Amino acid sequence: IPVSGGEATVADKITVQQTVLTGAATYTLANTKDAYVDALLGVRSINVTATLFGDLVGTSEKESISKTTSTIDPIIGAKGRYRIADSSWYIPAYADIGSGGGTTNLTWQVMAGVGKSFGSLVDASLTYRALYYDMKAGGVLQKTTMQGPQVAITFKF
Repeated sequence: IPVSGGEATVADKITVQQTVLTGAATYTLANTKDAYVDALLGVRSINVTATLFGDLVGTSEKESISKTTSTIDPIIGAKGRYRIADSSWYIPAYADIGSGGGTTNLTWQVMAGVGKSFGSLVDASLTYRALYYDMKAGGVLQKTTMQGPQVAITFKF
């Protein structure tokens, strides 16, 4: 982009930093030897900052623009697990949906994968998780899905 004094390079670097916390109370809807399903009611909090860095080519001038959005949204959902063929292997699943925290039109989260119980105190799982946010105009995350693999170890006490 031509500007007085040189050319501008836009979006030399973009960073996004976020903290997401979810807390919920659960109620067991079904619990058998091979499966359980819990309903959940809770909140999800997100604090996200997006920063755009740029500079003027051939000069030492650098510029950055940041925007931060924080919101807390009520959520409702379900989680569960199904034991595979009377073994220590299982399929975990989780889903929730929410809105109404002020800056959020809609948020949802889903997760599924495979896990293994190591006795009665430790579980390990490999899952795939997706978290979606659609914030109102001016919010940092508009129609954004963050997704990827997740490794978890659970200690029960």
